[in-house]
Amino acid sequence: MSDPKNISDEDIKYLSDLIRIEVDEATSSELKKSLGNILKFVSKIDSIDVSGLEPLFSPLDGDVHKRAATPMMEDSKRPSQLSEQAMVANAPEFRLGHFVVPRVIDD
Repeated sequence: MSDPKNISDEDIKYLSDLIRIEVDEATSSELKKSLGNILKFVSKIDSIDVSGLEPLFSPLDGDVHKRAATPMMEDSKRPSQLSEQAMVANAPEFRLGHFVVPRVIDD
């Protein structure tokens, strides 16, 4: 799918399977066009020379000396607003108190 002009039906099928949605032919055609436009835009951004720029910690401040003063939300444990049943309602598989996910790391 690296070439925005050549997004195939198989690419759309693969993506729809990943996000677990059904896509009909009309929607698939629209998605191919939209995804192609997005990828064309990303390729334009990718062509910008940023070799002389320092990465930002935050888009709100580019000054290295201000970074330490950037307010961050404190990590804290808070009670959940959802019941376990509500949390797992859309999970493809939930077993013994855990979400079951496909293996992504080979042995």
